[in-house]
Amino acid sequence: MVVSAARRGRWRNDARTVALLALAAVPVALVVALAVNVTWAVAYAVLQTAFLTYGVRRRYVPKLRLGPGGLSFEPGQFQLKCGWDDVAGIDCVDLPSGATEVLMLHRSALHWAVDGATRERVRAKGWDRLVPVGDLDSAWRRGPIGEAVRRWAPAVLDEYGAEGRFTAARLAGGRRGGRGAWSRRCPHRHEPEPSSPPP
Repeated sequence: MVVSAARRGRWRNDARTVALLALAAVPVALVVALAVNVTWAVAYAVLQTAFLTYGVRRRYVPKLRLGPGGLSFEPGQFQLKCGWDDVAGIDCVDLPSGATEVLMLHRSALHWAVDGATRERVRAKGWDRLVPVGDLDSAWRRGPIGEAVRRWAPAVLDEYGAEGRFTAARLAGGRRGGRGAWSRRCPHRHEPEPSSPPP
């Protein structure tokens, strides 16, 4: 089972990416306008922005793979891979995208990174021990992610219940502070659990 970012979230990220890439094209476009003409400058800016947006979007759309053997999370520049026994609980943390619900892991699940600097940054911020399910689906408990957790790691939801609050102190060596700090400002924390079918 493969889950990618929700369409609304992708649109927000795509809009931000397009804006940044369009701004980056402006200096060269101005040179082209002065050297050739405005039409060529506009064409250059549009084509460069479209080409780079396509490449960035293909590379950085996060994917979460779920199966009986565990889960794999690939946000683009690194990959986390672990078994269901490594999932410690649920919490809400502050990430660059904002406060979001995550699956907390007992230990580092960093499988690979594009380079050494990325590997060190991911470990330093604590991103190697969390899977941001709230970024992928704000109603993840009712969707395929919640279905997978209930099927292969039911103890996680049984123990933390509808509130889904994880006590950071229970995670030995848990990191605090920085962009990966434990947060109390999670918009999805009180989402009710779907009712279980009768036995």
